[in-house]
Amino acid sequence: MKRAGLILLLMISSLAFGKGTEKSEQDQPSGEISKAAAQGPDIAYAILNKGELVNCYMNFGEITDSYFQTDWYNFMWPKSKGAIASNDNATDDISFMFARKGNVIDGFTAYRQEDWSPVPGSWGRYHAKGQPDALKYNDYPHLAASDIPATWPEGYDDEDGNFVETPGVRHWPGDFRLDINPASPTFGQEVENEFPADRVVYSALDDHSNLTYEPLGIRLDVQIFEYGRPYASDFQFYEITITNTSDALLDSCYWGYYYDIDYGEYEDEAYFTYNSGLNPGDWDVIYELDPDITDPNEFERGVFGLGFLKTPKDLGITDHHYYLDTGPTTDELLFPIMTSDPTDPNIATIKADYFHGSNVRLDESTFTQTQFGFDWVCLTSTGPFDLNPGESVKAVVVVCAGDNVDDFKMNINMAKGMLEKGYQGPSGPKAPKLSAVGGDKQVTLYWTDTPEHSPDPYSGEYDFEGYQIFRSRDGGQSWGKEILDGFGSLVGYVPVAQFDLDNTISGLDPLNANFNLGNNSGIAHSWVDMEVENGVEYAYTIIAYDRGDPASNIQSFSSSKGGNSLEDNFVTVMPKPNPLGYVDPSVTVNHQSGYGKGTLKIEVLDPSQLTDHAYQIAFIDSPATDFMIIDVDAQDTILAAFPVNTSEMPVLDGFRIQVTADESFGKVTAVTDENGKSVQTADNPDSTGSWYVDILPWPRGGFDALTSDYEIRFTNQGSRVATALSLNPEVKETVPFEVWNVTYDEQVSAIVIDDGDLTFEEGEQIYIVNIPYSESGKQIGESYSLNLLEDIPIKLAIMNTSQDLQKQIPVEGQQVHIFTTRAFTPSDMFSVTFSHASVRTVQKSELDEIRVVPNPYVVNAAWEVAKNVRQLQFMYLPPECVITIFTTRGELVRRLNHNDGSGILSWNMTSESGQDLAYGIYIYIVKTPEGKEFIGKFALIK
Repeated sequence: MKRAGLILLLMISSLAFGKGTEKSEQDQPSGEISKAAAQGPDIAYAILNKGELVNCYMNFGEITDSYFQTDWYNFMWPKSKGAIASNDNATDDISFMFARKGNVIDGFTAYRQEDWSPVPGSWGRYHAKGQPDALKYNDYPHLAASDIPATWPEGYDDEDGNFVETPGVRHWPGDFRLDINPASPTFGQEVENEFPADRVVYSALDDHSNLTYEPLGIRLDVQIFEYGRPYASDFQFYEITITNTSDALLDSCYWGYYYDIDYGEYEDEAYFTYNSGLNPGDWDVIYELDPDITDPNEFERGVFGLGFLKTPKDLGITDHHYYLDTGPTTDELLFPIMTSDPTDPNIATIKADYFHGSNVRLDESTFTQTQFGFDWVCLTSTGPFDLNPGESVKAVVVVCAGDNVDDFKMNINMAKGMLEKGYQGPSGPKAPKLSAVGGDKQVTLYWTDTPEHSPDPYSGEYDFEGYQIFRSRDGGQSWGKEILDGFGSLVGYVPVAQFDLDNTISGLDPLNANFNLGNNSGIAHSWVDMEVENGVEYAYTIIAYDRGDPASNIQSFSSSKGGNSLEDNFVTVMPKPNPLGYVDPSVTVNHQSGYGKGTLKIEVLDPSQLTDHAYQIAFIDSPATDFMIIDVDAQDTILAAFPVNTSEMPVLDGFRIQVTADESFGKVTAVTDENGKSVQTADNPDSTGSWYVDILPWPRGGFDALTSDYEIRFTNQGSRVATALSLNPEVKETVPFEVWNVTYDEQVSAIVIDDGDLTFEEGEQIYIVNIPYSESGKQIGESYSLNLLEDIPIKLAIMNTSQDLQKQIPVEGQQVHIFTTRAFTPSDMFSVTFSHASVRTVQKSELDEIRVVPNPYVVNAAWEVAKNVRQLQFMYLPPECVITIFTTRGELVRRLNHNDGSGILSWNMTSESGQDLAYGIYIYIVKTPEGKEFIGKFALIK
């Protein structure tokens, strides 16, 4: 029976439908302990749900027909439409078959007593021990899946086949993707930790517990490749590496598949064949359809089938026979069918049931295409071939669906092309790792920048374009506003946020009008969602997408949406207020060394990730182009190089730093008066309208002189200056200003080219002399030494404006500020430390912020998480308190202890005895450990 509402946490929960028909073979284990039970957690499962075609696979020799098939699928399609009938499986069985001299190893004839079994010790060797509960189903662990590292074993098989344990370090047991870019230096090699598909599943099985004959020593290493990409979402590859692990030559071997496709109305099917061109022979693809669907509750018209894209020794399909389900289950009957031997005495009287047409090896199938009302099964094989000791051969079968025959063939053709490229096709960037922090009526999301620095494995190009963020209120079953095609079919969802490169690419993808490439917003690595409610759990996922290539007829592709919390790009979070008295974390920054100019903007996005460590910010190149972040306590460089003056960097240890810095040395960037008003050039007079400043050409000055900021401060005391340039200038005049090097907080000198009256006037040229005034401010008539190439950085003149008819020079208190560029260099170093968030003592007046939400509570309103499941929330609470609820008559209803440090507490609205609350008004008292109290009330109404 179908179990409605069953949801496995690993699954995209829109898949929670089941099969409603009985197995056609023996359906239950015998009275003895089943082999499955005896093998324990070596037997494992995998849910394949990235694309439209969904399957549940287990490692006992069947592609489908799992031990919990009444809960999950034997291939359901299409996923986006959900299950539309109780009989919603596309197949009953698809089983691996290996035969030699009467011995048939199969996985379908004895339920839970199969010939194939997991390789002993698979649990811990080929899939992980200690998996989270969310990964287990009916106590079976999950097979190793490429996108779920928690399923990878802590160890690996070395070149000699010995298992090497690596506690705490996980290893992928299967293959990584091949580098197919001819221009790459690693062309033809595996690229570690990268995969050709959106999900790859690995398992290893053998015939060590063959039920009828002695084991042959055949091992199968099975890798499954599935995709969420539109062009590959309707098929899955099953690659089987077949190895002779015995010391004997195995001659006259056959490899094949038993399959019972039940697509459409049960017992009303037709099947057809054609050749994809990958194998010799008449055909290598078989597909099935229901030519005349009369039951509206069954599948819509469609096509389902198998493509045998690679066979052992490249022999192609050599043998194929169909017969009615249920057929034979013993080796004595299966072997002559699989090897096309109608003379075998075991089937002499019934051979007409299994051999059709004049070709004894390949059945003629016209009858199946014209006469309906039959439930056909097929046995397709390749052979004979020999296997030497240690020799391996490969077989590849693709399981495929399509809307119609043309669509099915197009999908098979795509699969054929992808197989030739190592199961790879055009793909979107890898999804970034997404993190979430719940706040008061907001959720802060932040993510890594990995997709921006990874080339497309198919083209080798860096074609990243942007990010899309989706929000769900049903755990990821749906993702907000739907996008429908012209036929009303769901083709996507509208993102709640999108960020894309600011370039020439924007708007709808010209090859996919259902996908928006963005509006040149610029890339971000965080986003705050303000359209959320406190106390409601939300799921978020982020995808990265590329720009596509319309010239090559390639649309934009994206990474898959996440489906559970074990995937990097999926998170769940509940926004909630901080407790009363909450104090935000703080940051302390100290410029330890160097004199570079710039600012450090430090944001704490995730207080829970802050450490107690000290950090250093160091710089690369002079002028600095990049900066690095060093964890001093851990002695680790957590950011090796990141550009200065870049808007955003990824979040590290809960914080993010933006460095704004000068990019050159000695360039005058601004000249202002004491009020910060620009006074450079005649168009910018000072605040009084009396004067302005001309910076005059002077291509000299040493590094420290040129890269310092200066102030000319007008005072009554003034300073003594020389009046002519020379190597030993003589001090001759007192001027009404002082010159200060504000970078080093030191008074320096000046030379004023006087007109001969020894009185400072507007228009006279001023040379700033970067020599300490204590050395250069000599008495009148004395001289000092001057290096003209090093000591003079700036030449200027303070000019009179046309509206100042009296030519009044600046007066005491007025200033000229001169700002120059001084980029950071490797000599600059900043220290950064954080203080954690804390909670101070709550004042009684602050308790007035406490709220009950919703209030009044209306039963069966939209906020109820499920029908008749009530939840009231107390918000803006102290971090620790006791909440006592009374009726208006003073009767105690419930006492709730709140001590988790948050500002929210959820209550299911039941009394101390477990009774649901009656309609009415209730009083609640919130009491802190210090004895402060707040009294409020709420109502429960129909």
